[in-house]
Amino acid sequence: LTVSAAAMSLSPRRFQLFLILESVLVYLARCGGEDCGLQLIPTGPAGGEDDVSAFVGEAVEPRHAVAVLTASEGSKRHLLLQELADDRALGHVVTFGVQYARSGSSLRVFRHRYPTEVYGGKWTRGAIQKWLMQVGYPLVNRMSNQFASAKYLSESLFGVVLIVKPLGEQTDQLVEALEPFAKKYSDRLKFSFFTRAPSTQQLCDTFGIWSNDELLILEEPTYVRKRSHSHVPGPPKYRLEGVTPRSVEDFFADYDAKALPRYLQASVPRKVALQTTFDFAGGLRELSSWDFAETVADPDWAVLVEFVSTNCAQCDEFKAAFEEVARRVQVAAKKAPSSSPWRRVLVARMDQTANEHTETVKGTPWMKFWPRGRRKKPIDVELRSVDLISDFIDEQLSEEMSAEL
Repeated sequence: LTVSAAAMSLSPRRFQLFLILESVLVYLARCGGEDCGLQLIPTGPAGGEDDVSAFVGEAVEPRHAVAVLTASEGSKRHLLLQELADDRALGHVVTFGVQYARSGSSLRVFRHRYPTEVYGGKWTRGAIQKWLMQVGYPLVNRMSNQFASAKYLSESLFGVVLIVKPLGEQTDQLVEALEPFAKKYSDRLKFSFFTRAPSTQQLCDTFGIWSNDELLILEEPTYVRKRSHSHVPGPPKYRLEGVTPRSVEDFFADYDAKALPRYLQASVPRKVALQTTFDFAGGLRELSSWDFAETVADPDWAVLVEFVSTNCAQCDEFKAAFEEVARRVQVAAKKAPSSSPWRRVLVARMDQTANEHTETVKGTPWMKFWPRGRRKKPIDVELRSVDLISDFIDEQLSEEMSAEL
């Protein structure tokens, strides 16, 4: 995938639109003329399979699947495939070619590094369309010179498993470990290698890819998070760091058991985000996507979180008041005995423009309070006075102490 410098400077949502437009233009450029989507395979003096092989070699990138019809010109099967080739959804999955023959017909799909599939079903639009969607995806797609972003991301009808590795590390051993899971989930997830590089940086930023040694499950890859003052949780994503045959098996075992934590996309790498998270002087912790979920879920701590966003004037106005709340909590904790619940109150802030999270936020600034306990449910705090917020925390702690008695 080659992306222009101008495109790489776009916001994630505009970049997604750019990818869709780019895929349309590439698709139309390949069509050329009346036979949009269905390309005529030139036949040399010798004719036959040599011409098909030459066409497949030229057309295999980036989709890695080429459908070739051999049929007489103008026949019902030729016209049927013409209709299918005009379907833009299919055009992102396979490249279409036709070779005219005086007698007989066949439909084959040539797939990168996998055996050729031959169609043996009924010659109806629905049956062939379904078959092409099934065989048009190599079981585990190995990235070569290009990545089919429309096929696997912006125009995909399926979820995707991206295995992020340098081109030289797409090993047979790793593919063999992935293939059983690719077969198991073939009806809803498609597997493809991907490489983090300068030319794919915008895609990496959009989907939260941090290294060349990770695996990412995107159950709805067409979804792009809106970075605004409100927030609605997006579809599930899951991430594995350190991709080996063994780690792949363990990861998908947890995926089957629904035991994986959701991957929440942050604006900076984990190591950077966790280096400077707490203001010891003011008692305020800055959360990121990396530590948000585990922090608010900790049963030993009551947690008050303020959600803020970029270019939020009301957030700026409320900033001093919230920091005063954090200072008061810190002072109360220092004065309280070791057994007091005040010693287990955390005040935190999170920039939701830069960090994805699991909560619904109607607008910023917005506060939520998670009491202590194993069955934690957040409480919306629609207060703005320092005194009222402090009283609210005091009431929650008093209720907690009464419940323990």
